[in-house]
Amino acid sequence: MIRAALALALLLPSLALAAEPDPSTVFQWEAPVDAGGAGLARLPLPEAVLTKCGPDLSDLRLYNEAGVEIPYAVEEAPQQTAVRTHRVEIDELSRFREPEHKRWYPWIYVERFTIETPPDGGEHRWEMSIDSRTPSFVRGVQVWQGAPDAGGELLGEGTVFRLKDGSRSRLSIPLPPLPKGVITIQLRGADGGYLEPIVTLTSSWQLGAPDNVAIPLAIVSRTDSASSTSLVLDRPDAVAPRALRITTSTTTFDRPVAVWDEGRGRRDGRIGAGDVWRLDGDKLVQELDVRIRPAVGERLRLEISNGDSPPLAIERIDGLLTQPTLVFDARGAKSITMRFGAERVRRPDYDIVGLLGAGKWLQGEADNPTLFDPRSLHGATLGTIAASPAYSREPALAFASRPGRALDVSLWSHVRSLVVPPSDDHLVLVRLDPPELGKARPDLGDVRIVDAAGNQWPFLRDRTENRTSPVRLAMGARETSKTGETRYPLSSPSGPAQIETLEIQGPAGYFDRAFSLLDGDKNVVTRGRLVREAGDPRPVAIELNGTRADSLVLVITDGDDAALELTEFTAHVRTTDLLAALAPGRYDLLVGNPDSEPGKYELARVASTVYTVRPLPVTPDPLVPNPKKKQVDLRGSGVEKGVMWVAILLAVLLLGAITLKSATGDDAAEDSDQQSESPQA
Repeated sequence: MIRAALALALLLPSLALAAEPDPSTVFQWEAPVDAGGAGLARLPLPEAVLTKCGPDLSDLRLYNEAGVEIPYAVEEAPQQTAVRTHRVEIDELSRFREPEHKRWYPWIYVERFTIETPPDGGEHRWEMSIDSRTPSFVRGVQVWQGAPDAGGELLGEGTVFRLKDGSRSRLSIPLPPLPKGVITIQLRGADGGYLEPIVTLTSSWQLGAPDNVAIPLAIVSRTDSASSTSLVLDRPDAVAPRALRITTSTTTFDRPVAVWDEGRGRRDGRIGAGDVWRLDGDKLVQELDVRIRPAVGERLRLEISNGDSPPLAIERIDGLLTQPTLVFDARGAKSITMRFGAERVRRPDYDIVGLLGAGKWLQGEADNPTLFDPRSLHGATLGTIAASPAYSREPALAFASRPGRALDVSLWSHVRSLVVPPSDDHLVLVRLDPPELGKARPDLGDVRIVDAAGNQWPFLRDRTENRTSPVRLAMGARETSKTGETRYPLSSPSGPAQIETLEIQGPAGYFDRAFSLLDGDKNVVTRGRLVREAGDPRPVAIELNGTRADSLVLVITDGDDAALELTEFTAHVRTTDLLAALAPGRYDLLVGNPDSEPGKYELARVASTVYTVRPLPVTPDPLVPNPKKKQVDLRGSGVEKGVMWVAILLAVLLLGAITLKSATGDDAAEDSDQQSESPQA
């Protein structure tokens, strides 16, 4: 009987691990991938995949025949390898004016001509450019297959224009691969007479022949001031747009726009600027795109100058990028399956992105050659997309969401309560914000999640995301010395924290001054120059790279300039996300126990599944002192217990001294009495 019980006890952990589900059960769609050969391959993602994935492709995976993930990078800037220009010879130009209009209407001028397509017209996409010696014009363009009035297929249409000042123009329309033979082009417009067009066909060879796609960017905040509109946009890591497109219902406008990179690692200066305008939305006489350099921060800021005009009625803003393409190493894989379309998974974190990500590996500059020739990549193809037979709505972590060993809750100093609603996969994300990080140990070894009975519930620290949380620092009395230095004492209301970036805001539009930043012990944390370029609306940032502090002193050398009026100091401090396997119910998040050992949970052995599933974010209640904490605890060690022991020892010594002094006084009095009685005897 004892042997059977022991065998069962040893078997239970393996049974629990065997119950771990296949991560592929959370993906709704799958398709086979033909890598085209061994080694590095590139796979352009068709629209059928993009429409079933999240906007940042976080829910897409590649698996080999053993079910092991194949890392990939998303490449969005294909290498242009060749350009083909075909100058069009117009042999016969047919011109006429449409007669249906009344006499006082402007004439509608129509020009129609036929051209021979290039010999390689069917191999590439083309762009047709139409120019004229006429200084300004607006023309609708239509292109058909075949001769005039032959009833051929409409290959393309659009509007070309050049306005009077020459600063507003669009002189080209895109065309698909062109059929052999002839095509007919028609120009139609009401102004300026006939154009006598000059036509050029241009085609670019690109690896994978990607199309442009538009991905909506979430608007985090919008601020409308007296003369401008400021928009802060969230930029997913996998999205590096080459342009931003503004969609607005405002009918006629002309506004300057500037774009700035924001967040950790941001680029200096503006990354893009231009004018967005609309003259005739029906004819697409407008320009709503602003080209930008690739951003590296997690946010973008748009500044739209309105002047005295009302703000634009902005409906959405899209990031424009070329068709996303996966680059992966197919070496050693006998078969590859793409799985995608899962609302319950999180974005993967692959090391290959550092080598091949964001298209940087294809952008070899003169002094920075590429690592290899991108034309050597195999062209991968995607097979038929089908519903995944492994897809399941069962909670992916139901097997792990169970209570563990109980602990003495009274040993923790602070607590946050949290309520966990029903979730798809029993995985919850709990963010440790600055208040509890300030009370917890630096290594977070005293963090626990317990139920009402004090039972621990398993969690992992999320090491795939580096997040920060803004903390507004309180500024003490500013002091300016006679030597031209101004000190700004700063303190955090939430206690010690690891500060990644200190952002400083003030009304001054320009400054460039030396600074030093000191910690609470007056040690220099960093020094440099505090610079705001003229016209830059962003806060000035000082990178601290995780310096742990709860108070700082900013010292600025003003020279003979007046001290800066700095109004706002924001510390972006590191936060930690906990991924907890919790069943629906109420729990307590405990922090503040310097003597506790770090928690150890078997959930760490199935981390691959945990990091695959998208967790449900849960916001705990505010941090409060633990009402169950014991007032006196003489066990163990620690500062609080040490002070208590010292107080008790001092009390014992004091009581002993008083007792000894009392006893000594009684003996002396007795001796004195005896001496006074002795002469009488």
